[in-house]
Amino acid sequence: MLTLVNHESSEGRILAAAQRVLRREGAGGLTMRAVATEAGLTATAIYRHYQDKAALLKRIIREEYNLFLSYVTAVKPGLGPGDQLRATCDRYVDFAIEHPQSYQLLFVEPHGISIDRYPKDFQTGRSRGFGQLRTLVVACMEAGAIRDGDPTDVALDIYAHLHGLVMLHSAGRFDGRHAVMRTFVRRSIARLL
Repeated sequence: MLTLVNHESSEGRILAAAQRVLRREGAGGLTMRAVATEAGLTATAIYRHYQDKAALLKRIIREEYNLFLSYVTAVKPGLGPGDQLRATCDRYVDFAIEHPQSYQLLFVEPHGISIDRYPKDFQTGRSRGFGQLRTLVVACMEAGAIRDGDPTDVALDIYAHLHGLVMLHSAGRFDGRHAVMRTFVRRSIARLL
């Protein structure tokens, strides 16, 4: 569920400022002072809304995860299960390319806030994003597009594969053009499936 933030309220200004700092400087630049400066507020004003940096970070992570979900759930209806899965993989890569600092915060930085642990959290569908991927894997198995197996493990294989390719891209291992990486991901996912 996407949350709507009133960016004219003090809390909304703080959150919008924190997101700008994140996009410009990455998670390492997210200090209360930097956010206050960006928002045009005093640090004291931020503490009226967020007890500490951890509370602000938790809120930013929730907002960025909602943005991530808006990407991976924006797949055209009416596609067969295999095409839905491939389109979802494309949208995952789109998010990573278009929002690299957010991707880093959500899936790379060791913040410890609301992270899933294998196997229990993945099997129970704690994460909406992973739950969606697992549901697509089940549909693909039922349609014969993926061999039978444990859907949680197969979904985690796909996620790990995508994440690894995104990390290679962020380390400059692809030719510098996003199209090269996207093309490779599509071929690679086809091979994996």
